[in-house]
Amino acid sequence: ARQKYLDAKNSCVDQLIQKGFHYFLEITQSVISHNHLNLSLNVNERYLQKLQFEKFNSLSSVEKSQIYLGWRDAIHNKFNIFEQYIEETFPQLIFEAVKISYYAVNKSRDLFSSNELYQGKGDAYRHILWAALMTKFIGKDFAALWSTIHEFESFDPVKCKLEESILVSQDNLMDLENNKLGIDIGERYKYTQNSLMENYILQLVNNNQACTIEKCE
Repeated sequence: ARQKYLDAKNSCVDQLIQKGFHYFLEITQSVISHNHLNLSLNVNERYLQKLQFEKFNSLSSVEKSQIYLGWRDAIHNKFNIFEQYIEETFPQLIFEAVKISYYAVNKSRDLFSSNELYQGKGDAYRHILWAALMTKFIGKDFAALWSTIHEFESFDPVKCKLEESILVSQDNLMDLENNKLGIDIGERYKYTQNSLMENYILQLVNNNQACTIEKCE
């Protein structure tokens, strides 16, 4: 049953790839509208292609080898169909985004107790830092796209009815709010040391100015 699900999921991604980026973005926008999300994505394929080329050229030879040796195998099946589409189409960008996510996860674990890491302050810190660093080192538009589609859930892979069945939970809404906050911070701290930005985010979270499942303004 698991393999059947994964095969259907991959088939769904193939359909997205065949129809192209314009269709993918239309579906993404329809999910945003369906869930009444206050989000705006200003991104196009040419921008992502240019960004991918630049990021790939900045990688070390070891990192380039990792991409071609299947570095994503361990996390590929954890991605939803939207993430898998971007991963298949722009792998170098996802390589960077995943590295940043690991860093944000480890930082949050160092700073917060385990009971704060899901739907608490540690969870909020992780999402804000992740989005801020993606904005700073990859780009604002990519950070907005990737951090948004990461929260899309609940689809029927067999029917592949993307437009009708992607739902966003309260937990996803919390993450989306913190992602938006992180993107704004990443823009403001673009040319400053990471440590200053990280300290600002920590202060903001500890002062209850981030979004948690109990408090989200």
